[in-house]
Amino acid sequence: MRQIPIQQEQYQTWQTVWADLSTHPDEPLDTIGARHRISRRQVERIRRAGEFGLLNWPIPPARLMASMLADGHLTGPPLTPGAQQPPPTTPDDAANGSTSRGGVPPMADNGGTPPT
Repeated sequence: MRQIPIQQEQYQTWQTVWADLSTHPDEPLDTIGARHRISRRQVERIRRAGEFGLLNWPIPPARLMASMLADGHLTGPPLTPGAQQPPPTTPDDAANGSTSRGGVPPMADNGGTPPT
């Protein structure tokens, strides 16, 4: 994520390249790179970021995270736009004290600090 641009114009360029990659998945990366005047390595970085859903937001992910932290919202939007976030626990998990989030405890509704 460190390599994803935080400047809006550069981030939009990455989104444009990702849209091109998504539209032409079988086209050689060198060809896509030449079309956008970037290196193959840069196209590979953009493809990885796009596959992880990091280019789906209207603003760069780092700026989104910073704004969420500044606002005190540590729980952000779903990982994919339009997707539903899974519930933090199931009734069975709550009964036995475990979680359904891979061992990550659910966040309390108290400003984003985990329950103690």
